[in-house]
Amino acid sequence: MMVKPIPLRSAPPVVYAGRLACSMSGMPTPLSLMTMSSTLSFRIRQRRVIFPSFSGKTIEILNSDAEGRLILADGLAWAAEREGCTHLVDIATLTGAVCAMLGFVTTGVMASDNGFYDCLLCAAERSGEKFWRMPDDAEYETLIESDYADVRNTSKDGCGAITAGLFLKKFTAGRPWLHLDIAGTADNTGIVWQHQVPGATGTAVSTLYHLAQILFETSEEEPA
Repeated sequence: MMVKPIPLRSAPPVVYAGRLACSMSGMPTPLSLMTMSSTLSFRIRQRRVIFPSFSGKTIEILNSDAEGRLILADGLAWAAEREGCTHLVDIATLTGAVCAMLGFVTTGVMASDNGFYDCLLCAAERSGEKFWRMPDDAEYETLIESDYADVRNTSKDGCGAITAGLFLKKFTAGRPWLHLDIAGTADNTGIVWQHQVPGATGTAVSTLYHLAQILFETSEEEPA
């Protein structure tokens, strides 16, 4: 049996090879809050890989290293459609592009709802963590359009952190949603804050705790 090597265009950028270990930090953080699983399946169509997602949307696979967002997409759709969640948050060490954009100090955020994003900023004030909202203008949407499926899993030309967020947005069923790309902030090798030790940071755990608290406080204030 011959094993076909992964094309170079699908491999992680060399510049981030030394930080691949920190990508495991993307799992413990959300596992502090919830656990979910997803079953993946594929079908081949005219030598193209088309992924049928839980939401019913089809995804053209053009980069084998961008597989984590497929699980996130199913998780978001499941939370909205099966669990009846009114607000959605996903968090992952998703892209190397966010490191090029923001370095290792600030977490990149994509938000579909201004009010929900304001709640995140209030939570960040309590935790002391740094977040920066990425643009989601319609022009970026064209970068993930596919001729063979509802959406493609990688950008046609750059803006990797933004298009990864826009990809996930398609599976949120219109719910208020926040996407946190912690690829740069999940590990603080070389940048150590006074309250941290070298290695995994547990980034956003404190902020998400305060976010949940703020949402609870808001719901308590609303008239019955």
